[in-house]
Amino acid sequence: MVKDSQVEIGDDQVPKVEQNMKEQKEGPWTPVMTRRKAQWTNNESSRGQSFKFLNHLTLDSEFLGIVSQHWRQGGEGYAMFRLMRNLEHIKPKMIDLNKRKFRDIDTKERQAREKLDTIQELLQTDPMNFHLQKLEKEARKDHAEVYQATVVFMKQKAKQDWLCVIWV
Repeated sequence: MVKDSQVEIGDDQVPKVEQNMKEQKEGPWTPVMTRRKAQWTNNESSRGQSFKFLNHLTLDSEFLGIVSQHWRQGGEGYAMFRLMRNLEHIKPKMIDLNKRKFRDIDTKERQAREKLDTIQELLQTDPMNFHLQKLEKEARKDHAEVYQATVVFMKQKAKQDWLCVIWV
């Protein structure tokens, strides 16, 4: 079902709103999905995509610094306006952080696991080697961090909070 509407009041024009809804197929318990897209008629463009927060960004050490640095740039106005302005300031920084630290997280997790496996195999042949023990401890820590970020990302992607962490 698609609805279009546009209201003209004198010289002022309200944006044209398009609303798409999926029909209910399963029963009354099925959620209705909506998507709205504003089209401005007086040569103004909409602000772009909505702010989708990625939970795994909170695992990075730079996250709190970025948020605290850019959060207070919202200016004056109503609380909702300030909130939206603050999110607009933070969004490009969060996108950059995601690209720098969490791009291709599955591959990073697999590489960290392979590195850990290799070091552990070497450690089995020479268990008293303190250098290998130190490398194994660091590799285990690195793999745990990357694995945790992968699990958080996959939980959010699957939209399932009940998924448990399983070491493979």
